[in-house]
Amino acid sequence: MIDQLLGSLLDYSALGLFAIYLIYGSIQSAKKQDKMLADFTAELEELRDRREKELADLRDRYQAVIEDINSHRDSLTDGIDRKLKGVFASLNKLQSTIDHVAIRVEDIRTEEKIRRAAELRGGGD
Repeated sequence: MIDQLLGSLLDYSALGLFAIYLIYGSIQSAKKQDKMLADFTAELEELRDRREKELADLRDRYQAVIEDINSHRDSLTDGIDRKLKGVFASLNKLQSTIDHVAIRVEDIRTEEKIRRAAELRGGGD
């Protein structure tokens, strides 16, 4: 079939040769475009793969930073909790001491009132 087509085109001499040239050029151009498209598609896939890897790396770094911040926050929170418990224990101990001092002061006042009352009774006799 191709031979018949070429034979028919060659019958037209220069015009037939020009037609063969145009057909050949068109076929070569299509092959070249197909190769360029394949190369472009491969390059595009490579860029996508690289971008996905970079995004994965970025996510990993971001996750590591988040975990570090959370760990630091947790350790700070634990430290603050321990210090607050110590402060509350000290405050409770101080409150207990203040209560004992207040009771002792009240006892001293009561003793002083009793002593004055005794002096007034003894001094008035």
